[in-house]
Amino acid sequence: MPRVSAYPMVRVDEALEAILAHAQPLGHETIGLTQARGRILAKNVLADDDLPGMPRSSVDGYAVIAGDDAADFDVLEEVTAGRLAHTQVSPGTAVRIMTGGTLPRGADAVVMVEEVDETNGRAILQHRPRLGENVHPPGMDLIRGQHVLSAGMRIGAARCRSSGGRPWRCWLPATSWSSRIRRRRPDRSATATAMR
Repeated sequence: MPRVSAYPMVRVDEALEAILAHAQPLGHETIGLTQARGRILAKNVLADDDLPGMPRSSVDGYAVIAGDDAADFDVLEEVTAGRLAHTQVSPGTAVRIMTGGTLPRGADAVVMVEEVDETNGRAILQHRPRLGENVHPPGMDLIRGQHVLSAGMRIGAARCRSSGGRPWRCWLPATSWSSRIRRRRPDRSATATAMR
């Protein structure tokens, strides 16, 4: 004779609904960014600052003052990406600058390296730039306070592939967040079933 359960049979969708109706989130915790992969973001992320924070060059070239009509320019120094200039550009001077380099004080345009002849520290421009030419202004990528990521979003490499046309989400954690984030604690559950 088959055994008969004292409890009525419940469909899977009804059981899931009953479980979820009683489930409680475990709260939030703060973790290091390097431990965040695969975790769920607990609150919206806003950009801490403008990105870039200062004007930067969009090309390899020479940072100059737009409208400077000097015949040739004294090249003061070279600025690579991630390094600040030590000099200030004034009329008749230029700074050799690499893509991503921060514009030196006084400069407001960049002439592409292909349009400059440099010999012995003197540069002759083949092209006179307009104001702001080849310059990424502060806040071009992100503006301070801009909504960047939403609470409930899973943090991980998959965001790079499915970022909705926003490739900055791949490097955003390293540039927009502090080194620690708030994430939801992982929910834990167990379900017991009986087989006949």
